[in-house]
Amino acid sequence: SPPSEWQVPSISPHAKPYFAFPFQEAEIVKDKQLRMNPCLLFEDDLFAVVYKPAGWTCGMSRMDGGTLSQIDPQNLPTEEDRDQFLQDLTFRSESACIKTWICLFMGYDEASEAVRDPQAEFGLCHRLDVGTSGPMLIGKTTESYEYAKQQIRDRDVVKDYLALVHGRLPKPRGVCNDPIDRSRYDESRKVRVHSSGQPACTIWEVVAEYESTDAHRSPYTLVHLRLITGRTHQIRVHMAHMGHPLMSDWQYVDDREMLRRDDLLCKRIFLHKFRLSFMDMEGFPVNVSSPLRMDPVLWSTLENMRLVGGMALSGCA
Repeated sequence: SPPSEWQVPSISPHAKPYFAFPFQEAEIVKDKQLRMNPCLLFEDDLFAVVYKPAGWTCGMSRMDGGTLSQIDPQNLPTEEDRDQFLQDLTFRSESACIKTWICLFMGYDEASEAVRDPQAEFGLCHRLDVGTSGPMLIGKTTESYEYAKQQIRDRDVVKDYLALVHGRLPKPRGVCNDPIDRSRYDESRKVRVHSSGQPACTIWEVVAEYESTDAHRSPYTLVHLRLITGRTHQIRVHMAHMGHPLMSDWQYVDDREMLRRDDLLCKRIFLHKFRLSFMDMEGFPVNVSSPLRMDPVLWSTLENMRLVGGMALSGCA
């Protein structure tokens, strides 16, 4: 059975509106540009929080635009060449690697040794799927990187997401504690809910209910999710297991017709990390938000649907 601390919390006011205007305006993608540029949401001497748009991978293979295949992190290019490298990443037909961007954007500061170190993942403390947007925590020094990684291992980092899922949830909020097995991931690139898996906990609450404006009037629900654990594809497989797969999730939606209708509404999986909170090395909390408007594709998807229910209808979100 799950630990007692994995229980559903009582409802309380939200720390940040989901639909707020962002601190930094979303970038307009230029002609032939295949992805938005990342941007800096927070920075001090030890940590940074970078917004990762969809289309950027955390992998390191050559096809991912991995740093080691593009540049020498210990012998960085001139600033003029760096700008060209950064621009080229947004036009790559393959996915681009966020670690390349981190190294080129922050690696020129001598004190930020972790962002030049492949063994320290170039300072990247956690991962997001290539199709997921949202803030990512960077440890700029070896000490701050290890400090942040320990917080993640201790489950002290707050990770809040928004997802648009199929159907209507049976109650306003709940928790999914089903274990997740990734033993077949290397073969299928999918995980599954199975008793042989690792413990996993996702807390969720309904934010808004929508329906498509076509003749089908397909129901969708915008859900706020908080990850207590950090398993591979945790939100995606938990929601699919509950019978509410994410919009445009081609890996976990088996209905081809459903996927076709999703694609008409949104060309990417509707999953966005909108809040990251951690403790700095002096013990002070740092809260960084990335409202849904940061992703123009997801925001326009909601604008083109009909809001029919949930707390957003009464202005609480």
